[in-house]
Amino acid sequence: MSTTPHKPKILIVDDTPENLDLTGEILSPLYQVLVAINGDIGLAIAAKSQPDLILLDVMMPGKDGYVVCEQLKQNPITCHIPIIFLTALSSINDEACGLQLGAVDFITKPFSGDILKARIATHLEKARLITKLQQLNTTLEQNILMREIVESINRHDLKGPLNILLHYPRLITRHEPQLSEKSQLFLQAMESSAQQMLQLIDISLDILKIEQGTYHLEAKSIPLLPLLDKVLQESKTLIRYRKIRALICHNGQVLEQDQFRFDIKGDELLLHNLFSNLIRNAFEAAPDNSTLTIDLKPATPAHPSHAITLSNSGAVPSPIRAKFFEKMVTHGKRSGTGLGTYSAALSVRAMAGTIALEVDDSRDLTHIHITLPAAHHKL
Repeated sequence: MSTTPHKPKILIVDDTPENLDLTGEILSPLYQVLVAINGDIGLAIAAKSQPDLILLDVMMPGKDGYVVCEQLKQNPITCHIPIIFLTALSSINDEACGLQLGAVDFITKPFSGDILKARIATHLEKARLITKLQQLNTTLEQNILMREIVESINRHDLKGPLNILLHYPRLITRHEPQLSEKSQLFLQAMESSAQQMLQLIDISLDILKIEQGTYHLEAKSIPLLPLLDKVLQESKTLIRYRKIRALICHNGQVLEQDQFRFDIKGDELLLHNLFSNLIRNAFEAAPDNSTLTIDLKPATPAHPSHAITLSNSGAVPSPIRAKFFEKMVTHGKRSGTGLGTYSAALSVRAMAGTIALEVDDSRDLTHIHITLPAAHHKL
């Protein structure tokens, strides 16, 4: 008995029948195509049929695409579905608005059918991998044999497809030399996302080894300031959307660019995991229009470790303070796993550092105090 391979479902929402027909004709050989002539119908179909991806027009009568996107992201049933805006709008502000609302891409009409299919394939693969990683995290919470499973998945199920994602943008650029500058930027963003996911897989394996006492640190001198800049750059959409300022300070004074060196003796991947988790956690906990401060205190002869303090508005809730760095501890986050601060603490300890929580209820502030070995350089 033969079985028909599953085709992913694509929902196209557009108020112009000709656009629905044209886009549907391009995609129907590869996907199950669902169509909606307005936003309300699109919302109903998305909730009922659970498409794998949504192509959404912006300028529609009634609910425009931005409103539809916002409602899709607010609905727990549809919030996970990737959304690509497919629209005649082309300004930077229009694109930024769509991405801030949660869309994964923004394609301007008229478009190339091949580019549209490549973008869809990339985002479907990324969504599949994210789902798989979430499943792995759930299993990690319950299964002490996760090391063997993750290592197997790392070698085969995840790294293979991710390597395709890493090389696909380069192939498109090579075979489509007439691509616009904006399209090239999108392809670079896809490649960067795939590289970040590979890093996520690698750090998951390191965390497992640290838990089991089998991790071996090969400490190197890591400049911290460029690493912090990179982590903040990765969070720029959240920073802009939440209007949160991020300040890097030196002994309480805002740091000027390239003012001094602040090098850590440790592992770059562990440091990235540490500050990525803590900074993201601070952004999620802090109120809009607030400030995250990262204060750096260099080592001294009396105190040979660098000290770093992250401070943000929003006090950690009382029930979780005593176990803030323990596994599976979370509070008030619908999608929280309780692994971010736990893996951050493991990363610090693997590099022979310390980490501690301080809460100032009177000023509604949270401080994370970290010490890490300083890397010394001969001048």
